[in-house]
Amino acid sequence: MGNVLGAMTEIGGRHNNLDLMDGAHGENKLFVDKVTSDISALDYGEASVRLSNYMAALQATQSSYVKINDLSLFDRI
Repeated sequence: MGNVLGAMTEIGGRHNNLDLMDGAHGENKLFVDKVTSDISALDYGEASVRLSNYMAALQATQSSYVKINDLSLFDRI
């Protein structure tokens, strides 16, 4: 009788693992479908322009940071 209960417990545990994996697989599939949809709907011209604008803003920010970082009150004395 103990052997049967042990086997049933093991089967139940494996079934729970399969349920968890099935849920995770479903979530991954939704994510992949969303990314695929986003990529296929991408306007590459607009994305290129936006990327260029972001890069220009980043370079300006970094340049400003370097200039501000080099300032010191001791330079004014």
